Amino acid sequence: VVFSNFLSCLDETEGAMLSAGIPIYRIDGRTSILQRRRLIQDFEAAPHGAVLLLSTKVGGVGLSLTMASRGYMMEPWWNAAVDEQAMHRLHRIGQTRPVTIIRYICEGTIEQRIMDMQ
Repeated sequence: VVFSNFLSCLDETEGAMLSAGIPIYRIDGRTSILQRRRLIQDFEAAPHGAVLLLSTKVGGVGLSLTMASRGYMMEPWWNAAVDEQAMHRLHRIGQTRPVTIIRYICEGTIEQRIMDMQ
């Protein structure tokens, strides 16, 4: 599961995944509730290696993503609770596998300053 706060980052990631032939499912603020349910079901049934792209604020609340065991936080949000909520979509009751969360932080950038404040 790839989490980002920015549609432009999700767009770039989606393009790279599709170019590599990786099946992707995407949920952002433009996705209806009905579509979200269908996309989650499709992701759950997808072959190993599929990627779910999520807007952090949309996908960070009310979803159980225990079918996934790896999460990628493309950038931190100012409020650490938003990031924690997103990460806890994978760390849920019913998760049977170890979960790995990778956070991308570039040294000397605003992301590093945000992480230092958290």
